[in-house]
Amino acid sequence: MSISPHPTRFLIILFTLILSTRNTLAMVQSQKVLSTKTNTMPAPRDCRTMGICDLKGAKTIETKFMTTDRQRSLLRTDFLTQFQFVLETDSPEAFKNYGVVQQIKGCMFEIEELANGAIETRFTFVHRNFGRYRLVYYNDWVIDAQSEDPLTSAYEGYDRFDLYQWNKDPRDLSEEKAQWVFNRPPPHGTVFKSEIVGTAAVTSKKPLIAQNSSLLLRTCLFKIGDLPLNSTPTGAGIDFNKSLWCSDWSHNFVYDEQTKKMQQMNQISDSCKLPHGPQPFF
Repeated sequence: MSISPHPTRFLIILFTLILSTRNTLAMVQSQKVLSTKTNTMPAPRDCRTMGICDLKGAKTIETKFMTTDRQRSLLRTDFLTQFQFVLETDSPEAFKNYGVVQQIKGCMFEIEELANGAIETRFTFVHRNFGRYRLVYYNDWVIDAQSEDPLTSAYEGYDRFDLYQWNKDPRDLSEEKAQWVFNRPPPHGTVFKSEIVGTAAVTSKKPLIAQNSSLLLRTCLFKIGDLPLNSTPTGAGIDFNKSLWCSDWSHNFVYDEQTKKMQQMNQISDSCKLPHGPQPFF
């Protein structure tokens, strides 16, 4: 197996922003939900001692689905993961007493079947991490944040809670008509943060090209006072022992060269141990 990094072919992936919505996905010809998993934060034993009595609850919803696009010259099947973090507090402003930090581990890579039958592996996917574009290639856990603020709800030029959304009915977690916090503050204490991670795909015609994603993610809830305003990819100033709750999830779809199918994995692919070449220059 040959390794051929292509620094001029980097594909940008943004994990901490919404990559697409169900409206965007509706443009493809077919869509199939593969699985849905909900994790719920256990009730605290003593909210007074912990200082979190305004926290009514938190949960995550992880949905994996497959889309098929027959409109292009090549039949393409994509595998995606939608992840929602839902935070429920007892008043409209109380959600700002808490912060969510996400870690990421693993890699993304592309394989192509060459004319001679050999498989070429390329590490060409990048994402914005603490102000720099970096290869999606991490052997150890790193903080998944676009800017120096480690919160998933933060973005440069906005308040650190602005990327939360809410609906008039706090039980409604749909994105289609949801309001952004940066547009209007919520009238109640339930907000949510959604993202869709994609770029796991395979084409059915020659030459075979498969885009693989072998990522483990961990999303943790903290009291906002236990988090720094600025951090680093290694998590400077963040003590995960102080987290109130963490939810593990994944986007782990890898093409199996033996079965000729995309497989959902439980562990990080061995391909993530291969040499990855240079980091991008932007």
